Amino acid sequence: MMNNTNILESLNRLLQRQMEAEKEYLEGLNRVIHAGLKRFLFTQAQSKNTFIHQISSEIQHLGGEIASSEMQNPRYIDWDAILKKDVPTIYRQCIMAEENMLQEYENLIRNSWWGETTLNLLRIQHSEILKSLEQKMEMEESLKQPF
Repeated sequence: MMNNTNILESLNRLLQRQMEAEKEYLEGLNRVIHAGLKRFLFTQAQSKNTFIHQISSEIQHLGGEIASSEMQNPRYIDWDAILKKDVPTIYRQCIMAEENMLQEYENLIRNSWWGETTLNLLRIQHSEILKSLEQKMEMEESLKQPF
């Protein structure tokens, strides 16, 4: 079984990834003009905010401290690069970022050292990311419409 310090470090890394994702979705929300893409970005930012609060609560429940919000990871989404592309391409970049996040959750869930409440939290958040990815075909169709 993994010790509490390592569990808290893993949760803090996941927390930082979610914080970075929220920040990037909010930045995109302010930079894109397509209404369908704005709705998607808003929904994703809301989801990330919920995840942030849930993970923060779990860290505190386990007796840990929430790490600083200084991001150690590369940007979740590089808006400067993708805003030069068409709306479906921007959306696909967001989906790729979510697929990477899903993979990160799958890697964490595979470990048997989580306590029951933490594992349940990870599974629920994984499920919510998966559910949003399953709706991508529907979203891709709506993005073909102008504004």
